[in-house]
Amino acid sequence: MHMKQITFISCLLLFGLVHGQENSTSVLYEELTPKDFRIRIAEAPIAYLPLGTIEWHGEHLPLGADGLQSKKFMEILAGEVGGIVLPMYFLGPDISKVVDGKELYGMDTHRAKEHGRPEQQLDGSAYWISDSLFFAMVEATIVQLKRAGFKIIVYHGHGPSTGKA
Repeated sequence: MHMKQITFISCLLLFGLVHGQENSTSVLYEELTPKDFRIRIAEAPIAYLPLGTIEWHGEHLPLGADGLQSKKFMEILAGEVGGIVLPMYFLGPDISKVVDGKELYGMDTHRAKEHGRPEQQLDGSAYWISDSLFFAMVEATIVQLKRAGFKIIVYHGHGPSTGKA
């Protein structure tokens, strides 16, 4: 079998198109077919928006820890209550500070001294956007979700994003 054929078969399996699966049980917006979307939104017009960032949270945690936890919680909630989980935001506002001529954000400075480390750019952090850009993204998302038929929007995740949204 050629690599292209294997990739195509993998995609079919991923989307449940093999072995006669017609109805998706997914709650993830990006995985729903239009038919599945119509069914889910008619049952519960709730949108869940996980807010996360790509930032350092220690050597023991993945860089997307905030959003991954929020997304998983929302998947479970949507599975029990109904609704649809949107792809998570991996961009967001946060504290910012200039140290030695470098712009530092979030965990670069937050509680650094308490954790026995200097204020510095931490490996993997790549998420910061201004408050105004974040608000514009949230506003545009709300407009589009309303247009799509959602009546309730639930968001949670990255602390600075939830406090400012």
